[in-house]
Amino acid sequence: MDEETYERIRARVSPLYRTAKYDVVQPVQNRLRFRRRLRETPEHRIDDRDVLIVAVDCLRNDHLSRAGYDRETTPFLDGLPGYSPNCVSAAPWTYSSVPSILTGQYPHNHGAAYDQELRNQSVNNPPATIRDDVYALPELLAKAGYDTYFASAIVTAELPLRGRFERSSVEHDAPADELVDGFLDWWDSTDESRFGYLQLGDLHSPLHRPANAPFGEVEDVPDVERWDFTTRTDPQEEFETYRRERIRLYDTVLRFVDEELRRLFDALAARSDLDDTLIVVTSDHGEEFWERVELERRHFHDPRGVYGTGHGHALVPEVLFVPLILAGGWEHATDELVSTTDIVPTVLSELGLDDDSLSTCDGVPIDRLPAERAVLSEEIAYGYDQQAVVRDSHLLIDSPHESESVVLNTDEDRLVEDPEIEAELRSFLTDDKHVGDPSTLDSRTQDQLADLGYL
Repeated sequence: MDEETYERIRARVSPLYRTAKYDVVQPVQNRLRFRRRLRETPEHRIDDRDVLIVAVDCLRNDHLSRAGYDRETTPFLDGLPGYSPNCVSAAPWTYSSVPSILTGQYPHNHGAAYDQELRNQSVNNPPATIRDDVYALPELLAKAGYDTYFASAIVTAELPLRGRFERSSVEHDAPADELVDGFLDWWDSTDESRFGYLQLGDLHSPLHRPANAPFGEVEDVPDVERWDFTTRTDPQEEFETYRRERIRLYDTVLRFVDEELRRLFDALAARSDLDDTLIVVTSDHGEEFWERVELERRHFHDPRGVYGTGHGHALVPEVLFVPLILAGGWEHATDELVSTTDIVPTVLSELGLDDDSLSTCDGVPIDRLPAERAVLSEEIAYGYDQQAVVRDSHLLIDSPHESESVVLNTDEDRLVEDPEIEAELRSFLTDDKHVGDPSTLDSRTQDQLADLGYL
């Protein structure tokens, strides 16, 4: 065979091989790992109620209209009971945050984290995966006989959790309606008790314009679907136009997601399953729109020179505070401070587990919150390692390797210079960190990450 013929055959076969590898081989490998892990998973007596967690990527709490936002972005979510308005995400980006949602542990315990002082997340520098001795909610429920399903439009949600669900699907950049349709197909396919996890990626860059424009047409501004003005805010007039339209597009997409959540709830109601299903609606983290540019530039280094936009590089309120709604077959809610690490212990407690069985969780059931609580957020993807503490109306952001820290009064949105308050908040910090095994990325995953802006 001559070289030209060989190259022609290879060009035809290679795409078929890659398709088989990603669409056939990898799911089989994940399922085999899931079966191996299931043999070691602790067994508990668990009530057989269906459970659904929906995480809307990049959804900040203060853009819900029920939180006082000036646009009616979430008319459906506004009407749901079980809303806790003071929820803090355990991490500012998906890779470390989703494992916290599904294990009840902070990143320094579940291990999906970096083990280095200065981070510059890229396809060539992924964090570690979840530790092998940490068991996630889908594994605990599967051990009790549940069918488990994971679907995400964002590959960073799936990477640290490979092999933790019986069935997993990453539909890169898919809109919410496609993920909801796929979820309902799975829901109807099984007679077992069900645990489903949906990671909706519509609010994550790149944004896609929905057909409807409830807040006016988004102007055709260059790069408005992705990010611009991340390292500068000039020329001023162009920046102001871009910021206005970028936020308008975000809010428009949020309204679309809200409509899809209504459709999901209606579909479960039509199946007579809504009132028996424990449903959690939350987010893995929020999103910045230039609120903290100068604060970040002054105190916290980002190797990309990015300040005040997106997420993953700063533990500021716009990224930390996310919605938490417990709806469907329960209506737990509180105005007290809660964490996304509280989701797993709250679910497991509702399903009948006692407190001793919840001892591995950093979070607690939200109907049994301790008095005067402090919660953590940690594990940035860009810059020097940071940790944050939220207690009452104060937020400490600490970057020990830069010898930088700030305290914010979140009620009044101002900096606080009070050594006693800072010292009290520091008492909740921890340097006891554990990380999992190194992770590797295949070429398809690298391409998906690059499209999401993780170069």
